[in-house]
Amino acid sequence: MIENLLLGKHAHFAIGVADIQVAWTFYHQLGFQKQSEGKEPVAWMSISDDSVHILLSETDKPYIGLEYYTSHLNKVLRELEKRGFAPIPTVEVQGQVVQAIVASPNDIPITLVQDNGLSGVDHDQTTLLDIAREDLLNAEVYPNASCGAFGEFSISVTDMDEAIEAWAKLGFIPTERHKSPYEWAIVSDGASIIGLHVTEEFTEPAITYFSPDMEDKLVALEASGLEIEFLGNRKSGKLLSPDGNQIFLFSF
Repeated sequence: MIENLLLGKHAHFAIGVADIQVAWTFYHQLGFQKQSEGKEPVAWMSISDDSVHILLSETDKPYIGLEYYTSHLNKVLRELEKRGFAPIPTVEVQGQVVQAIVASPNDIPITLVQDNGLSGVDHDQTTLLDIAREDLLNAEVYPNASCGAFGEFSISVTDMDEAIEAWAKLGFIPTERHKSPYEWAIVSDGASIIGLHVTEEFTEPAITYFSPDMEDKLVALEASGLEIEFLGNRKSGKLLSPDGNQIFLFSF
């Protein structure tokens, strides 16, 4: 498992939802399967499509962010403070911080959890970048038959240089940078892939998939009862979860 040398192992997207069963119905239609669930300290559910891993938690304040597990949380928090971040402890046990949250660049919350060795966290994300180039046009190799290959967590930014510099402080390095159709870049820590986009075409973050047969996938998803907003043509589209989180589905 490749991990962020600062933050630890990327466990999953952490998504706060108003009604966990309503959210589960939506993600199940997108090809996700339930891994585990519980009710303490709040109702939660771990789901996966064998590439994207999501932890749903019931809350009255919906959110989407990243979650990492580390065996040395206090050391991580001290280093983040040195780098100009202000981590907020959210859970303490016997006076020891076991969970904290830090606002990443662009206000994406990153939850950091002390790994006691019992979490079983050992997720490997299969992304578009992991698929052999000769297999990119073969949608049958993609883990999620409904959505395609996970490509990136898309985030809108206003200044690319500032965004890249800020994410670098969290252990992310640029792997791609382009000028067309607008300025965009990919930054990665080996565990997560973030797409930075200087655009006003979207403002909220989005989990983004790609597939060569996305037009057919969109037809199938629409036939299943999901509401698709087509983007420019019927080969790309956008879905909104019940809590307003975006899923981008692009053809390439």
